[in-house]
Amino acid sequence: MTGSSTTTATGQNPQTQTVSETIPVSATWTLTDTLATFQVLGQDYANVVVIQMTSSATSSTTGTTAVVDGTFWFAKGIGMIRSEESGTSLDVAGPLTEELVSTNLIP
Repeated sequence: MTGSSTTTATGQNPQTQTVSETIPVSATWTLTDTLATFQVLGQDYANVVVIQMTSSATSSTTGTTAVVDGTFWFAKGIGMIRSEESGTSLDVAGPLTEELVSTNLIP
């Protein structure tokens, strides 16, 4: 991970600092179910698999560990049609849900 931070103090020129850190990430993906059909926003999708994912990353600088758990639904010929994620690195209250709104792909 590489990023930069710019700080401006009153009456001073902006100061920019580049920060670089290697953060090892561990992720486990497990197939938990296969579904003949699954509905997202009123649309039926065929041949769906459900994947459970758990990942964690620990900052070597701060020692802080971020953990994310997620469930993902993938439809054959389409890709991801829904996801639900929660964890310490998402900075959101409750689970984060994403759903496919539309596609031009025909399974």
